[in-house]
Amino acid sequence: MGHSLFSSFAEKEQYYFVTTFIETEEQLETLWIELLEVKKRKEFIFRGVKEANYKLYNSAQRYFLDNQDTKLYSIDYNVFIKNSIDAVRKWNNSTVERYLNHRGIGDNCVAYLSLMQHFDVPTPFLDFSYNPFVALYFSSLSKYVGNEQDMGNYSSLYLVRNQHPILQNVLNYFQQFLKDYDEGNVPYRVLDFPLFLLFDSNSDIFRITNNKNIINQEGVLFFNNHSFLPLEEYFTVTSKYSKALKGWDVTDGENKLFACWNIAKKLHPIIQSRLKKDCSIDHDFLFPDFTHIRHAFNTSVEKYNLEFPPPSIMWR
Repeated sequence: MGHSLFSSFAEKEQYYFVTTFIETEEQLETLWIELLEVKKRKEFIFRGVKEANYKLYNSAQRYFLDNQDTKLYSIDYNVFIKNSIDAVRKWNNSTVERYLNHRGIGDNCVAYLSLMQHFDVPTPFLDFSYNPFVALYFSSLSKYVGNEQDMGNYSSLYLVRNQHPILQNVLNYFQQFLKDYDEGNVPYRVLDFPLFLLFDSNSDIFRITNNKNIINQEGVLFFNNHSFLPLEEYFTVTSKYSKALKGWDVTDGENKLFACWNIAKKLHPIIQSRLKKDCSIDHDFLFPDFTHIRHAFNTSVEKYNLEFPPPSIMWR
């Protein structure tokens, strides 16, 4: 797993245009106010990561890299993704395929990958959110264990401007290809060329709302098609390469997509308590379990019976 970790904050800062440390309750309060403001603007997406030294690898990259010593690694990365989608499509006598077809989704690789993401199957997606407080919750899921100088005692909250010109250019290019596919039947080979893409529930053609968690999480799926470069590094390398091809200055400071707050883990209990109190954000809200609907019904009946008890026997 060493390939997926930053060795120091100095190494990490190479890929972030702003890096801020949140180490006191006063700094946390300032951050909270900033997040309330940026949330209103709807120009950004956010990701919370419980360990500050984690690079932004998606689960398919981690799985692929962790199996370098097996036969899996001799397979082309995109073939690996295609085979994974096909395995899910055929599972249990094609249950997933029939389920998506019944919902009018058809053969849409993005919809398959979204569903796979929900059930912890490796995919080339990273989860982001339009809601910074949802991301803040995910960044607060680890415990403080001691030395404040240790990178392992910080989590991270990331910010991306979703209207960044490079992201928009790639999306516009991709949408030209989509015109050749009716009703969102998008095969994975169409995703072989993009560098990175954002898929959200507002874009109906991608049909990613088959993942029920994405609603409360206000989710956005960030696609990275590279087999071994984490998202922050891939963007920086791509930005510099694109500028070099055009003869532009590659050191102009515009090669970094992400901003980062590194948050001291000792603040996590405060964060979780306040998220629950002020935003009603907790695990049950972000991962709704529909099997609890029956319990909600029973509770409502019990409450009604207490407020409006049945008439006594003498009045029957």
